[in-house]
Amino acid sequence: MPAIDGIEVPRMVEVSGLKTTDEKIELKQQTKDGKYVARQLIGRPKAGELTITRG
Repeated sequence: MPAIDGIEVPRMVEVSGLKTTDEKIELKQQTKDGKYVARQLIGRPKAGELTITRG
């Protein structure tokens, strides 16, 4: 029997929605000539929603 976080889920038919997204962080840096450059960095991952269908 499949388990999620140690909890057994009887008669699981389908699992969907397994995806993650990453936050984007904008960082502004000043160059040697005084201009600002905006850079985007990868931030913390965010978990998506998980859908479980039981039969």
